[in-house]
Formats: sequence, C-alpha cells, structure tokens
Amino acid sequence: MRVKRYIASSVNEAVEKIRKDLGSDAIILDTKKVSTRGFLGLFKQVHFEVIAAIDEPTSSLKPIPSIPEEK
Repeated sequence: MRVKRYIASSVNEAVEKIRKDLGSDAIILDTKKVSTRGFLGLFKQVHFEVIAAIDEPTSSLKPIPSIPEEK
C-alpha cells in the first residue's frame, strides 16, 4: 500500500491532485484542516491536509523458491 499526504487550499483541489497522482482507485484515509500562522497573527491561512492511499499490485512480488528436499 502506498500512502501519500497532500496539502491544498481546498479539499476538492486535494482530491484532484490525488486522482492525478494515484488514480481513481485511491482511497482517502483522513482529512484535516490546518492553519498556518501568519506574522503577528496576520496573514493566517487555512489549508487542508488529505492523506490518501492506493494498493500496490501484488503481482510485482516474486515468489520465493522452495528448497528441494534431499532423499
């Protein structure tokens, strides 16, 4: 499973980035509103952190060869 974190100005923007990077099979695991502090309380910005994941295909795993038994 591949997990990535995205930060965007809106959840919709983050979902667009996720679909572009991970594809339409991606699953959103968590969303969180994050505020960045500004200078002396000014210029405060709100961003959204979205964590998404996608399953890696298991066909990329190579089977482990078995050890032949001695008779």
